[in-house]
Formats: sequence, C-alpha cells, structure tokens
Amino acid sequence: MLEKDYILRSGRGERADKAFEAGVKDPANKEIFDPRREHLAISEGAIQLVRELHPNPSSAMKYIQFLGRSAYQILGKNLDKPVKFVVCWSINGDLIGGTAMGMRIAMKYYIPIYNMQRLTEQQVLDAIASMSDD
Repeated sequence: MLEKDYILRSGRGERADKAFEAGVKDPANKEIFDPRREHLAISEGAIQLVRELHPNPSSAMKYIQFLGRSAYQILGKNLDKPVKFVVCWSINGDLIGGTAMGMRIAMKYYIPIYNMQRLTEQQVLDAIASMSDD
C-alpha cells in the first residue's frame, strides 16, 4: 500500500475509472470530471489541447466534452497543476479510445504513464513508490 497523499483525478469512465474511484474512500481525495452528469463546461484551453493532440481533430469536435475532460484529469481544472503520473488501462496498452487522449496529454508534458494492460499491479505500485517527492 502506498503511504502518500494522492488525489485521484477521474473522468468517471465505465471501466478503469470506476474501479480506481471505488478504491478512494474519502471524497476529498477525488477530483471527478464527468461531463455527462455535471454539465462540465470544457474551457477553450482544453479544447485547443484536444484539437492539437487528436489524430483527427475534426472528428474530435463532436466528442469534445468527453475528450476535454482528459485535459482536466491530467492538468487540473485550470490546466496548471499536472499530475505526477498516470495510471490507466487501454486495449493492448495502445493509444486507443478515450484513454488515448489522456495518454497523449501526459506524453506531451513528459508525465510517466503506467498502463496496467502492460504492467502488473505490483510493478505500478513499485514505480510509484520509487518516485521522488519533489
């Protein structure tokens, strides 16, 4: 078990997000960006980031609310507090689906990504535990 004070940032996706959120008991330790339930308004900065990083920006526009939440998950509500790392799960560990946008943002900002499709739970925990607190 990690003995660090981390805040979960989630978009309340149907699979991994729900599992991670269920593991955090204290609501104060969660930042949830869910446009389906909270009418989350996506900022112009988040929209620009999605357009920049999406492989097909024109198709991304109809999904902007869902893709834009990834910017908040990775960079915070004001896009100025990046996470220290990303733990995710994607098909074959690839840049696929909604998770891909969060991974692309993390890569742009050189944020470590621990994809549980490719790593065991213990490998992820060990990597996080070995991170410096700077």
